[in-house]
Amino acid sequence: MNDVRIPDGIDAAIRQASAILPAQVWDLDSVISRATAVNRLRWRRRRAWRRLTGIAAGAVAAIVAGSLGLVLGGSGSGDLPADGPAPSWIFAVDADHLYAVRSGCEGCPEELLGSDDGGVTWTRRTDRTDRSFRLTVGPEGALLVEGIRAVGASPPAQAGEISGTAISADGGRTWTSVVDDPEPWPSLPAGAILSCGSGASCPLGAIDPETGRRSPLPGQPPASQGRRTYPVRATIWVDTQDESAWSTSVSRDGGRTWSTESQPCQPAGCGAGYTLTPGLDDSTVFRVRLNNDAGEVVILRSLDAGRTWQRYAVTGSPAKGPSGGQAAGIVAPDGSLIVAHFPGVGTDLETWILGPGDTAPRAVRPSGLPERLGGTLASALSGNADTGYLLRGSGSTVYRSLDGLTWWPLHVRASA
Repeated sequence: MNDVRIPDGIDAAIRQASAILPAQVWDLDSVISRATAVNRLRWRRRRAWRRLTGIAAGAVAAIVAGSLGLVLGGSGSGDLPADGPAPSWIFAVDADHLYAVRSGCEGCPEELLGSDDGGVTWTRRTDRTDRSFRLTVGPEGALLVEGIRAVGASPPAQAGEISGTAISADGGRTWTSVVDDPEPWPSLPAGAILSCGSGASCPLGAIDPETGRRSPLPGQPPASQGRRTYPVRATIWVDTQDESAWSTSVSRDGGRTWSTESQPCQPAGCGAGYTLTPGLDDSTVFRVRLNNDAGEVVILRSLDAGRTWQRYAVTGSPAKGPSGGQAAGIVAPDGSLIVAHFPGVGTDLETWILGPGDTAPRAVRPSGLPERLGGTLASALSGNADTGYLLRGSGSTVYRSLDGLTWWPLHVRASA
């Protein structure tokens, strides 16, 4: 039999993975495949960040209250106490860096925890957060907490009261208070987190992780009833939430200038029902109809930043139950759109892929996912080409993918 040498980088990833997942779920081919994918993800992220010129990329916000409790198993001195409650929230920034929120004991305030080794070990990053708080995670690991006390300060006396807002540039080890400055940024600082990205009563702004300064962007997208902001690599996309049109704004220069395209749509209210999903360049963007009760899933693709749209429809199963029929899209590392349709409780997940050169979506069956995902909703699917993807299944199961098609369970457990 020939000797096979596994490259050092893959060998290290295998050792790390074996510390997290039970041996019975692994075979050598899948281990090497996943380890290679992790290395490719890290390389793509390094290349992507070298291309950035200080423009803020995607930030994910989560209200840490009442969500699913999850944590990866680990070993070593940084472990979570085995007798503590499960975390209420977990998010991966990249292949190595994850953050979780959990209480140290039943009824105790929640704490911010971090892992720098893919979830093998965890450390507490601060004990100054309020009982519940809002966490925003930036693309380069910056953390923004709304509800954090100054050193030596007492917790808020009233329920719902917020102590203050602070940002960390080193994964939560040190914090800088956020201070408002009305003077617009001349250009965005590196690693900035966008602020007021989903509102309409305040200017779209950015926070510098190093100084804590929060200032408006140098230019603003058009005013609207509301907006959803999607910074992707060197481009900022804004869904302007027009009820009667698909309205898309984009800035390619850090918010200095904006271009907006709007196309009327029918029936009334259709503009708010199609979720915006940016592509990997500054011109490609998708929209997926969120609710598809009759089973027909509608997908839109624009190659000119929303000026014109190509419409596609695929046939899925009718909705089962009040929350069934939801669909969501993610963009794979090659620029393909992968659409997942969740018909309802006790049904099979339905998926299609629309490649960059495809003239129609085609059905695809992702590997590694169970045939049925219980009552999973479209909001359970998250991630992008730089961070990888997460899908929360039924119960406490979370699935991980680096390409949107090949998935594996993280084998999370409630406590370590």
